[in-house]
Amino acid sequence: MNYRLENKEEGIVLTRNISYSTEEEEKGDQIIWVTRVNSFSENIRAGKDNYRLDDFQFSKSIITDKKPAVDYFSGSWTGRKTYKVNNTAGEIVVSFQGETVGYDNSWGNTETQRIWGNISFDGDVTFEEEVHHDKWSGTFHADVTYNKIKHIRYQENEPQQISFPGGHVLVEEEDHSLKFMSELPLRDGRGLARGGWDTRRFNLNMKSAPTYERLPVHFLRDMSNHWAKGDVELLYGLGIFSGGEYFGPGAPMTRGEFSRSLARALKLEIIEEKKDNNRRPQQRPRPNIQLPWGPIGGQQPEEEDKADAPMFIDVPDDHPYYGDIKAVNDKDLIRGTGPGYFSPESPLTRAQAVATFIRALGFEHLAPPMYSRTGFADDGRIPDWARGAVHVASDIGLVGGDRYGYFHPNQEMTRAEGASLINRFVQYMQDDLRKEYRDKIMGLR
Repeated sequence: MNYRLENKEEGIVLTRNISYSTEEEEKGDQIIWVTRVNSFSENIRAGKDNYRLDDFQFSKSIITDKKPAVDYFSGSWTGRKTYKVNNTAGEIVVSFQGETVGYDNSWGNTETQRIWGNISFDGDVTFEEEVHHDKWSGTFHADVTYNKIKHIRYQENEPQQISFPGGHVLVEEEDHSLKFMSELPLRDGRGLARGGWDTRRFNLNMKSAPTYERLPVHFLRDMSNHWAKGDVELLYGLGIFSGGEYFGPGAPMTRGEFSRSLARALKLEIIEEKKDNNRRPQQRPRPNIQLPWGPIGGQQPEEEDKADAPMFIDVPDDHPYYGDIKAVNDKDLIRGTGPGYFSPESPLTRAQAVATFIRALGFEHLAPPMYSRTGFADDGRIPDWARGAVHVASDIGLVGGDRYGYFHPNQEMTRAEGASLINRFVQYMQDDLRKEYRDKIMGLR
């Protein structure tokens, strides 16, 4: 890291050359980084005074927990910098600590840092050729946040004689802010500490110029006056939904359709289905049963047979949702319905969908004890396996009940309801997480 900063008006110049090294260790779905300083040099010239970095101690460690929908990270560091003032006239020591927390997903990322520490001086101050010894200390605190934001807005077209009334725009921008406070001793005209405190506060904000991407407009003949029209059109524009002129809002959303929508909402890596018409027909996986005298058939299945075995018996590799189902299954988001079966044409319930979202966010541990009440009027109908997920989803504002307070956990979810819920999930990753990781910590709400 090499750079030079200059404030010509104040006559201040900073030059820095610092080298760091970071060790990385993977432990399952978690990664731990440890950073230390290898070499350093720094010099600050402020008018007639010179500050040379004489010693720099620093250690930082960050852990990242990789979940299907979001990567979360948290870290801490500590350090101490010792400066020599005008060679041997005095010494300034800056001790500091810091914490960082943040997340990164396909719809944005936020990192918030909190840094605090103290500054001390012990040395001689020269004023009009008189040398005075001085000694003082003070504190500082800084909150810094970095945000990369993706949000969507609808833009209407004013002309009535146009082929489409409006469409969605994907807006991407960066928004950074700093809150700083310091409390240092007041000094007299000679530059000596004289008692009392000089408290200073300031805020800085910086926004990048936004970038715009118009999303495709899709026409659906059966959604003109439907309550979920906005949700469905947005998901078509984002490529989460696809299809022809009819959506079928009242039809049940199947497990295969939900898998496809979720994989695209999370932008998972999807392996397209194979289209080789000359390949051998798919066969059911042969059981590898070990008996005292050896495996059935007298030999183990060949490696080629193992490779040809389908992921699920009812999801061959030419299935239209094969890549999506494989992506969500690899992430352990949507599991099979029985040994070797996925049931892609079976409908999905609201409880199953909500449990999948909470698993994708990695929030299973936020659930209270299994038998605590969720607050819904039909609480007793929520399956035990989904109770924690429904409780968490309600608590974070991801789902709510109907106007009578019912959740309907075992009701088959229609395609319109699925679109509304998926869009709410995307909005949570866009906006709600940022409020938790920025606004709450920075005191902006």
